[in-house]
Amino acid sequence: MKHKKFQILFSSFGLIAISLFCAPSSYGVILFDFENNVSPFDGTSGVGTMTTEVDDVDPALSATLTTVDVFAPEFDGDAMLTGTILFASAGGGGGTNVAASDSLGINNPSISNGAFETAFGPSGETTNINPGEGWVFEFDTDVVFDFIDFASIGANDEASISIAGGPTVLFGDGTANDIFDDPFSGFVIAAGTDITLSLPAGGSSGTLNQPGDLIRVTSFGVNAVPEPGSLSMFALFISSYCFSRKRRSVV
Repeated sequence: MKHKKFQILFSSFGLIAISLFCAPSSYGVILFDFENNVSPFDGTSGVGTMTTEVDDVDPALSATLTTVDVFAPEFDGDAMLTGTILFASAGGGGGTNVAASDSLGINNPSISNGAFETAFGPSGETTNINPGEGWVFEFDTDVVFDFIDFASIGANDEASISIAGGPTVLFGDGTANDIFDDPFSGFVIAAGTDITLSLPAGGSSGTLNQPGDLIRVTSFGVNAVPEPGSLSMFALFISSYCFSRKRRSVV
């Protein structure tokens, strides 16, 4: 009897030990950066644009980033009509674009650089994320955001990243180099979940993100969430087998 108890106890501790051994203690970062004339998201790229990057510590881990949609308010003469939104998925045109400074923005198809500059001041509409514009994307595997690096966030700018069915985080001025580490506090984003990066018109106060304001994204990094190791599953099998042997001996 003592021998059987020791066997069961040993198998239980074995399960715990092997599970801990198989669990990933650390992993690196899968980096997505946006280089002008190189990134697939350059050149007014629309729905379905994708790229795959690998973990910088474990190349067996990877993630594919895919554009789900791009949206922007329609320009009508001298105003951005925030109530009329053009979606690339609905044939509204437009897409992501990368500036010469190697940072991602959105090209609104309803307005030219010249018209935007005349109406609102700053140029570069085709490579900036302007108020009301947004990029919807997803990953093909479960991930955790490691960091996001904005090219510039001014005093009146407030970017937003919203996870479907999850949290929304607002990003304002004041962080060194506009780099935000672990922005979602370790929240795991399931594969295929829509993530929306935007510059909401008016922002949270209603006075931010005015027509002349803009942001761009230089890069962001994610951590892939690995699947359970095969040895952990084997340990679970051994533990279940020992438990079933114990039940049969009792019967």
